[in-house]
Amino acid sequence: MEDYKIEYNNLLKRYYHGCFYLENNKDEWDKYIPLLLDILNKMEEIIFKHSNMTNDEILNGFII
Repeated sequence: MEDYKIEYNNLLKRYYHGCFYLENNKDEWDKYIPLLLDILNKMEEIIFKHSNMTNDEILNGFII
């Protein structure tokens, strides 16, 4: 298995959980938005390096 797929799936999971958390805890926005943006930047780097990713893989991750 290609390591970037596992890494991307983990980042995607953290990103979605982070979005859900901030949606329900708006008072924590300033504290956690930098971390969420860092996760998003790492995901974007993987997407850029592996431009053959489908929209489904980008939004839902890889089937491993």
